[in-house]
Amino acid sequence: MAVFRLIIALTLFWTCVLGQVIHVGSGHRRATKPNVVFILTDDQDKEMDSLQYMQTVRSELIEKGTLFDHHYCTVALCCPSRVNLLTGRMAHNTKVTGLKLPFGGYDKFTSQILNDKWIAPWMQKAGYKTYYTGKFMNDHSQKNWNKPRPGGLDGTYNYLQPWFQKNNNPPRMEEGYATDLLAEKSYEFIDEGAKSGKPFFIMIAPVAPHSNLAGGGKEGDSEDAGCDDNGLSTLSRGEGNAPISAERHKSLFPNVRVPRTDNFNPSRPSGASWIRNLPRQSVENVEYNDLYYRRRLQALQAVDDLVKGTIQRLKQNGVLDNTYIIYSTDNGFHIGQHRLQPGKH
Repeated sequence: MAVFRLIIALTLFWTCVLGQVIHVGSGHRRATKPNVVFILTDDQDKEMDSLQYMQTVRSELIEKGTLFDHHYCTVALCCPSRVNLLTGRMAHNTKVTGLKLPFGGYDKFTSQILNDKWIAPWMQKAGYKTYYTGKFMNDHSQKNWNKPRPGGLDGTYNYLQPWFQKNNNPPRMEEGYATDLLAEKSYEFIDEGAKSGKPFFIMIAPVAPHSNLAGGGKEGDSEDAGCDDNGLSTLSRGEGNAPISAERHKSLFPNVRVPRTDNFNPSRPSGASWIRNLPRQSVENVEYNDLYYRRRLQALQAVDDLVKGTIQRLKQNGVLDNTYIIYSTDNGFHIGQHRLQPGKH
């Protein structure tokens, strides 16, 4: 199944995928190299209209920028997709095809001698200060964060109590909501980059709207939300790993449902191969999927706040007019289409 990757993006440096959006500050362009801020969400959909619920992304990036809505994700899985984006190479060339060894993860990335062959080292060689905040790639953890440390970066940084690692300091857990913590660290990097006297490249990678994997869950055990390893609903067992929003957004969109397109939980089988054999979802299952969809939209509101704060901080530093803002996601998502449970097959 082809999955859209959301991108509001810049093809000047490399080609990416949700539809992409690029925004350049208004006013006269300075003669210096432009700054680049790349915001990368996790598992955000395009076809289920998630962008319609992000006011700042729509008003400041899409309406004032450019939306590239025909970019496709070749491997709809976090790690290989991120490596594809960061290196500009397809998975059959990077050999990163899964989430953890032997097929993927950070150790696979470094074993393929890719640590100096991705966007950060290239930008450094072009004279940029480079920063990365948020999720890097799967299996980059407390155990291997410096084995080796990600190359080409001047600075690096579960929804609740996330772990952060900065520069050469070991990782530590921080209290607070992950996206809000990430926003504050991103603003600090913008301040530092603006004062450096060099153009800067900052990548901001919130975990939203990925499913919540706190409490011992590991991505890759079952990437789909609300279903077991056979793709069947786990609701009867009281399970579920819907995203978690910031407290201020928990009551939003109370009546919103997954768009009821023709391929949503159809009465007759659709799709091909094993998808045609999926059972139709029960009323209970559909109700959970609508709840899961709302949780995703709620989790994205803090990302929208982050985008707003990023624009404000660039403006405060006087560099907005010379900055490209790129917004994208690593891969798309489905909820109920062709009777599929939440996931990204």
